[in-house]
Amino acid sequence: MVFEQSVLKLDLMYINGGGRGLVVGLDPADALRCVNGQTADLTVDLTTDPAA
Repeated sequence: MVFEQSVLKLDLMYINGGGRGLVVGLDPADALRCVNGQTADLTVDLTTDPAA
């Protein structure tokens, strides 16, 4: 699983806990460890011309 790298700047992130209405707040680093995830820059800069 890949997380946007900026998520590491957050104190908490909220994810679906697997049940209706169950939301879990986790430290982003803990969430990454739980799913053996990684981070990457997933954003697109829409202010630049991609043809340039």
